Amino acid sequence: MGLSLCVGILSDLAEDSEGLADFRRQFDKVNRTLKQAGLPPHAEPAKLPSGSWSCDLAGYSALHALRRIAAWLWAGKGLPPAPVADADKDPLVERYLETVGRNAPRRPTGTQFRFDHLMLHSDSEGFYVPIEFPNVLFASRAAGLAGGLIGSSAMLKNECEVLAGALALPLDLDPASEEVVTAADSGGPGWRLYGQEAHSCLALHKAAEVSLKTGAAIVFT
Repeated sequence: MGLSLCVGILSDLAEDSEGLADFRRQFDKVNRTLKQAGLPPHAEPAKLPSGSWSCDLAGYSALHALRRIAAWLWAGKGLPPAPVADADKDPLVERYLETVGRNAPRRPTGTQFRFDHLMLHSDSEGFYVPIEFPNVLFASRAAGLAGGLIGSSAMLKNECEVLAGALALPLDLDPASEEVVTAADSGGPGWRLYGQEAHSCLALHKAAEVSLKTGAAIVFT
């Protein structure tokens, strides 16, 4: 099973009445969780003028590989060695999750940059909304929210920019371009050594940009 990002899911499902109704219910649950956190509601647009935006990631392993880089940077270790299998089992990834925890406090001033909205979010479901807030929100089990997690598109964008800087990755590259897709498959020099990580970073950053521009949420599908 692959992993895709979609911005403008209601617009995408305009002809699917059952799917549309399901996601409208999900956005009601998103807003209940936002309200409980003292945040403003999210108004998901029914249609986007240019239609929905979507992008396939290079698999779950590619997202885990990007998280591995984030964990190494957070730990002050710089970039990790060349990509490895089972990036989600990297000791620094595990340390990040143990140290920051599922109920991460607000980011203290003067500490190392954190990547909560990348690291603590689900890797298969959930939402990012175009509202800025410091902590990933965890819905109650009773809420029935798919993935149970809500991140901030604005914070995700910031985190991807830090990661791109560390990789010397130009953020104007199209994640669907032949150059980026080839690097994800075959590697290469410079940022291409981390081709899958670069593809994930560019896709998430672009999704966050579109989310903030259109007011639509990022949805993992």
